[in-house]
Amino acid sequence: MANERRGWWETGISTLDSEKYLLIKGYGIADLIGRVSYGEMFYLLMKGELPGRRIGQLMEAMFVAACDHIITPASAAVRMA
Repeated sequence: MANERRGWWETGISTLDSEKYLLIKGYGIADLIGRVSYGEMFYLLMKGELPGRRIGQLMEAMFVAACDHIITPASAAVRMA
């Protein structure tokens, strides 16, 4: 049964270590929660490593800019036309 659960969690992104500890790209999920931002987590998933502080800030800024642009009145008006 333990091997069945372990195989289910093993992907190119995640593995199950010692049957209870989920690793994301080699980092423990408990170590990531509350410590990394959305942008940093996205970078980790795409590149396989946590970004440095400046890259992490850049990723956050890109996500905020993308979200901000999507909901501005000008873009909403264009979509309605």
